[in-house]
Amino acid sequence: MLAAFTNTLFTQTVAFAADEFHISNSAQGLGSAIVRWGIVISLPVVARADSSGRRPVIVALSWAAPVVCALGALSPNFGVLVATQAVGRPLGLTLDILLAVLVVVYVFNIKFLPLRGEGVTFFLVNVIPFLNLVLAGFVLASIAARFIFPGVSLEGRTLWLLRSSPMPVRDLLWAKFWVGTAPLLVLAIGIVGVTDYLLQVSAFMFLVSVLSITLLTFAVSGMAIAFGTLFPQYETENAAQIPTSFGGLLFMMASITLIGIVVVLEAKPVYGYLSAEAFGTPADPTEMIMGFTAAALLCVAATVVPIRAALRRLEVVER
Repeated sequence: MLAAFTNTLFTQTVAFAADEFHISNSAQGLGSAIVRWGIVISLPVVARADSSGRRPVIVALSWAAPVVCALGALSPNFGVLVATQAVGRPLGLTLDILLAVLVVVYVFNIKFLPLRGEGVTFFLVNVIPFLNLVLAGFVLASIAARFIFPGVSLEGRTLWLLRSSPMPVRDLLWAKFWVGTAPLLVLAIGIVGVTDYLLQVSAFMFLVSVLSITLLTFAVSGMAIAFGTLFPQYETENAAQIPTSFGGLLFMMASITLIGIVVVLEAKPVYGYLSAEAFGTPADPTEMIMGFTAAALLCVAATVVPIRAALRRLEVVER
């Protein structure tokens, strides 16, 4: 969240700052270019993190990046504002890079879990990837809160233009849904697929994991766009503040609840299959069908119902 704040602060406020300091469009463009070129600061900081340890650098950046960016509010002129953002924004970007590295390290460290030694059963090898769905779901919910939830709120200043356009509100809402869901789905399948491949899980568990995270991605994205519509923040000047609103909190609680319910519904049929494979006990096909069907229907409902509620809300606003 801190990284998102620093990366969007200048973009969201540069037009207001230019008006306040009476800066021309060319000077505004030059300032934006200088801020973007500040990315060169990221390279030595990342190198320093590799040599001295990522944890202290991440903690330091978590404090330094927002503080330096916030100092821009005290800028006496446009040049000082550009200077603070040219330093603060790259620090936030560096924080993004280091966090992405931690995600990659997590995925590949899965490969080195002691799941091939003596006493490690087929049951245990396949249970861990199933439980990995919970962590992957939390990651998806966090990303959706940052990038999908604010989608409608960011249209606040141009809402009048959307009202006068011939484009139906339904198309607007579904467009925002698909634009946010597509990259999120690629990330979700990538995380789950790679970890399952590294653990060499059974074909059944691989299929369950991929289908489950796919349905959860659609459901989380649907709830994100819906909660963002039902609890809009049209007047905000900083997109990074939108996910921290009351609606964002409700969305995260709803997402965590959904993930937990889906895992519980699928736990019984997964246990039945793994028991049958590991211990030779008979698997109940009815139990498996009911469990997986209930989980799938829940995800579909969590996708469609919230979006329909959001559509009704937008139609009221439109009138």
